[in-house]
Amino acid sequence: MAKCQLDFSKFNKQWKGKMDEVENGVKDGFAKIAPDMRQRYQYYQQQEVYEKYQPSVYQRTNNLKESTTSEITEDDNSISLTIFSDPNQTPSNKFGSSVPYSYIVTKGYKLWNTGKEMFARDWVEPMAKELQSHLQQSGIISVIINEVNKRIR
Repeated sequence: MAKCQLDFSKFNKQWKGKMDEVENGVKDGFAKIAPDMRQRYQYYQQQEVYEKYQPSVYQRTNNLKESTTSEITEDDNSISLTIFSDPNQTPSNKFGSSVPYSYIVTKGYKLWNTGKEMFARDWVEPMAKELQSHLQQSGIISVIINEVNKRIR
């Protein structure tokens, strides 16, 4: 008797192998776009923080921009690329604080040299919207898709 048998366990093993390749492609894609995303993040920091005050009022240390970093993380359910201002980066002792610089900018502070109040500014929300818009318009997602396609073909 001739018969044909499909073994789900073998199919499942092949499927898991392909899913591993997809995950690796996503990680590689994230690694490729991370520098561009960090640069965009810093660009919006420039617009939302540094250009909001006159140079004579706001002493530009660039601490906030220089604290920008990226991290690719994964857990059981997802892989993430996170661009953020590293909370371990602190301003110089001139501010008399070890609070992360991103927090100081968000909450406001007094200038060390003049005592002038630097008012809090919501830079995170507008910046997140700009980054999301950039992702949708730039075609940067295609970089990730190309990395996945390289592995599953």
